[in-house]
Amino acid sequence: MIPKTGTTSIRGMFDSVHENGTVIYEQYGHTRYDHIARIGNIKDLESYKIYGFYREPIARFVSTFKYLQKELKDTRYLERNKMILEAFSSDTIEVKDVLAAIIAQKEVPILDLFDPQIDFLRDNVILLDFEKYEDNVRMLLDQFGLDSSIPIIKQNVTNSSEYIKDLSQEDLETIREYYKEDYAFFERHGIVFEGVH
Repeated sequence: MIPKTGTTSIRGMFDSVHENGTVIYEQYGHTRYDHIARIGNIKDLESYKIYGFYREPIARFVSTFKYLQKELKDTRYLERNKMILEAFSSDTIEVKDVLAAIIAQKEVPILDLFDPQIDFLRDNVILLDFEKYEDNVRMLLDQFGLDSSIPIIKQNVTNSSEYIKDLSQEDLETIREYYKEDYAFFERHGIVFEGVH
């Protein structure tokens, strides 16, 4: 499940949906596609229905930044790492500083929340649009025979659009370049993102 696409919120609703007692998200969190088969001891992953929420990459980047800005204040990473401290301490998003910290500090586990969505997706994954989150969650609840009338609660919510408008055209292009494989993947699947210029 891709970080910052509603997976924390959806986790609780799907605790009872499992195969042979294994709930992959519950045990392993945000799991990359290549790890799912190994973790779940699944021989033919292509024969399974795999769902993945996706999100416009710039909105996801901004949401991840704002989330980590709050979370990192209380972690040991900031105490030991000046580069991360500087990248996440500003009220404004200094895109180049953030990307430099992400690239230079790959060993810092929490920064993997910025990893491209392509790390979590393949062509056989049924793609669900984060922008239609509530409708898609209700469809999944129905499909798995669960109560789709339950309230859909979102956790860790960030209104990305209010921060995106403050980014320069250069910042937007820098983020697009970082996530160019995501954009190419989505384009192959007929997904075009509107509204982020």
